[in-house]
Amino acid sequence: MKTSMNRGRFVAFTILTLSLLAGLEAQARDPAPTNTVFTRKPLFESKPKAPPKCASDKHVSLAPHDYFDEAIIFPGGPFKGCQADTSSERSIKALDDSQMRRILGSREYANLKGGTRVFANFRAAAFDNAKSRYKKINPSGFWVAALDPTEVEKIIVQTEVFQSLPDIPAAHTQLRLKMFDGKCVQLYSQDRRYLGQKGPCVENFLYSIEAMNTLGADVTFDLVKGLKGYFMLAYKMIRLGDKAAYMVDEAKHPVVQIELKLEGTEVERLVDAFVSQGTNPDRTEIYDTLRASCTTELYRVFDKIVVSERAPIRNIIAGNFMRLPIFPESYLGLRGLVGQKLKNLEEEIGRSRRDLLRIP
Repeated sequence: MKTSMNRGRFVAFTILTLSLLAGLEAQARDPAPTNTVFTRKPLFESKPKAPPKCASDKHVSLAPHDYFDEAIIFPGGPFKGCQADTSSERSIKALDDSQMRRILGSREYANLKGGTRVFANFRAAAFDNAKSRYKKINPSGFWVAALDPTEVEKIIVQTEVFQSLPDIPAAHTQLRLKMFDGKCVQLYSQDRRYLGQKGPCVENFLYSIEAMNTLGADVTFDLVKGLKGYFMLAYKMIRLGDKAAYMVDEAKHPVVQIELKLEGTEVERLVDAFVSQGTNPDRTEIYDTLRASCTTELYRVFDKIVVSERAPIRNIIAGNFMRLPIFPESYLGLRGLVGQKLKNLEEEIGRSRRDLLRIP
């Protein structure tokens, strides 16, 4: 009986959500190209009785020796003007030629293959004891990365399923990028004391757009708070082992995996587009569950780079599946992007932290 009631609540919630989304479609649709900078006002902006205070009136350095440590300020919402907590959440940042020469060194810079994207703030912080040297040369856990999009073999959509509100499942969407055999993303220290020293070479990593908290606030995420402007978006690249250790070992979340069905140069073009999206220097958006979330921002790139060149679907309900991350096969299937359904991450790798941290 309880299972039947829970199922009924979930169906009712889904129907109400689809109805709401259909009604908001004209308002929520974003006609701007993916690389356009814009800041949306939260759909249901919170108006607390007493405005929350910032953790500090001054901008605080969270990683003093990190070459790319900077204060990110909330542009709107209840925490407007407050500093974001970038201790573990940062958007990737493109390097200019002078920065690349300084950090990589003249020889490494000269050997870069044409089209290689070099950016800062690639997250790789959790290592087993055998790799503790990496913690010494780059204690912040953020690295400069050199990624050649042509060396990425496949893109896998991951859906991390969790409970947001009682009896209502939610999900986080992210992309797993797997390099061809023998290829990897070389990381370099961005710590001023060890600048340019080589770190790990990563074969499996994630592109994940996540909700970033205000410094000192530690607001627990849920779908409702995601509508009220409590969070900023962070466009992250992170080593799969780091995120897997949290998702699978700590949080015990199932992680569904679907390999995208891509053709020709679509993998390369998508990877390049995601790096461009993440490194946009002026992008400071407020997270919005319906209009600017982990799922919508990824799928907008799919629609622009891949779907627009195939048979685009303009059906309102089909379009709204991009706002319901718990149904990845529905969105991807309607656009012909479902390739191979893979084992869940926890079944592929195992559930022990040690195994997860050793993902290459």
